[in-house]
Amino acid sequence: DILVEYGLQNNLGSTYSEIWHNLSDSDQKNIDVMTQSKFQTAVKSGMNIIIDMTNMSMKSRNRWIGNLPRNYVKKAVVVLTSYKELLARNEIRANETGKNIPEYVIKNMAKSFAMPMYNEFDTIEYLFNGVRVKGE
Repeated sequence: DILVEYGLQNNLGSTYSEIWHNLSDSDQKNIDVMTQSKFQTAVKSGMNIIIDMTNMSMKSRNRWIGNLPRNYVKKAVVVLTSYKELLARNEIRANETGKNIPEYVIKNMAKSFAMPMYNEFDTIEYLFNGVRVKGE
């Protein structure tokens, strides 16, 4: 949402894919600063926070949860989807919204996936094709 808002305000395109394609390194840094600022504001206010990002590696997840106050309950929702279904959903999203993730990016993300662990999270919920299969 932040990327699209930023892109629209800075005339970088009208869809996620157009905006993503037109981002400069400076634009990406600005978006990162905006995202981190909103996150820190939410933490300081004690708000519930949902990080709706892929966060495939422990390192990427730690960026968000590593310094949360102890009173935060950290829950991971692991969405497990077949590769074929990922490609089908990506095509549907591209047709409906203009947001398209190139297949090579999807492959690279799948290769980098590290299953969330209980040393990172208090609870972990698993969804397979939209069905809850396990969670605490």
